[in-house]
Amino acid sequence: MNWKSAAQSSYPVEVSGWDHSEKFFVENATLEWSPEGTRRVALRNAIHEGAIVFVRLCQSLSPIRNMPIAFQVKTIGSPDEQNRSLTTLIQLHPRGQRKNSAPGPILTRKEIPVC
Repeated sequence: MNWKSAAQSSYPVEVSGWDHSEKFFVENATLEWSPEGTRRVALRNAIHEGAIVFVRLCQSLSPIRNMPIAFQVKTIGSPDEQNRSLTTLIQLHPRGQRKNSAPGPILTRKEIPVC
């Protein structure tokens, strides 16, 4: 799926993953995509920097059902008045398919800091 081909800069999405208590969550949110390629989403569930989350578009850009895309959490902002934290995401790619990019650190569960 190539989200870059869409003209708009925000998308309704479903975000899923495991929170800091290792409980699975699914949350509806809006993915913001800047012209520079930065992807951010405001989440209510508390997650760790370095965590892996899955993002699935809620609107269909094709007749085929949208598959979730894996992202790693880069940064997490302070919660706002609605208890949502602005979270910056980096898209993960299968090994062997990265083009002109150095592999980023992926933390294991043992390496993720506990709050």
